[in-house]
Formats: sequence, C-alpha cells, structure tokens
Amino acid sequence: MDFNSANKVAITSMVERVDRFPFEKSEAYANWLAQVYHYASQTVSLLSWLVSRTDIRTHPDLHRSRTVHTDEEKGHDQWLSNDIKALGFDLASLEELPSTRLLWEPQFSIRKSVEAVYGYTIVLEQLAVLRGATVAARVENLANKRCNTFLRGHSASDVGHVNRDLEVINNFEPAVQQDLIKNMMQSAEAYNHMLDAIERRIS
Repeated sequence: MDFNSANKVAITSMVERVDRFPFEKSEAYANWLAQVYHYASQTVSLLSWLVSRTDIRTHPDLHRSRTVHTDEEKGHDQWLSNDIKALGFDLASLEELPSTRLLWEPQFSIRKSVEAVYGYTIVLEQLAVLRGATVAARVENLANKRCNTFLRGHSASDVGHVNRDLEVINNFEPAVQQDLIKNMMQSAEAYNHMLDAIERRIS
C-alpha cells in the first residue's frame, strides 16, 4: 500500500472514532485532555531526538524544518493543563492510561529509520486539522468557551505542519515510506484504543 492510500485509511478510522466520542460530557472531555497532555508533553523531547539524528551538513533544510517544528510545539501542554482546570478537574488525578503510553512510547524506540516517526506525527496533526474546530465547538458549553484553547490553537497551527510534513514524506525513499506507513497504522490504532479506554474509565 502506498503512503497516500494508507494515510487515508488511518486518518479515516481516527476521524470516525473521534466523531463517536462523547466530548460533550465533562468527564470524558477532561480525561481526553489529560491523555493528550500525557503524550503532548513528550512531543518536544521526541522532536529534539529527531533533530539530533538529522545531519545538518547533508540535510540542512530538513534539520531547520525539524528545529522550527520543535519550537512551535512548546507550550501546548500548558494549554491542555489550563483547559483541564477550566473544566474543574485536577490533572494530577487523571492518570495516564496504558494505551496512551502505547501511543507515544514506541516512537523513542525507532532505530531502523527515524523518519518513521512522521507516521505518528502526521496523523495526529491531520486529526487536529480535520476535527479540532469541530470538537472545540462541541465543548463550548462546558466551561463558557474557556476549556478549548488547545483545540482552537492546535488545529490552526497544524495546518502548516501538515502541509510541510506531507512534502517531506513524499520525498522519502520507498523503503523509508514503508517503515513510516507501519508506524502510522500502528499509531492510528493506538489512538483509537486510547479513546476506547477513556470511555471504559468513565463508564
């Protein structure tokens, strides 16, 4: 399966699962914010790890792009923390689910082709673009519009990330793209399992 076909399958499954998630319930939304916090708080470290494995001498543009992306991700965990507080919940009481760790933790173990990390980041960014504003509207009544700063800010900023990363991905060698596709499909499934686990937690 080529990247574009696999990407369509992965992102469609995530969008469909997000559409079924009960964001209008404060407890569900707070738990979702907390799980996103737990993986988003790893993003700067993950991107920094990726930068460190990009040779600035042979790939200066790619190194620069990854460095810029790292800077752009700083502070997103604070948005999430603030939104949780606005809902009246305590982040410390919303423990990270095992399924959440299964989403982000494998990214630090990639050795064969570090570019496969793009399989993880691209679907999360695409999901933010495709459903960020929709979900932000669904939760507006929960805390007088003060609990969706992450959704509003992240969905807007990720438009540029998606376009930039798709261009990068399309320039990868076929073998690298295949490693990326495997990670993308795994990440999409892990994200959907995370939403399943949140619903089990609050039921």
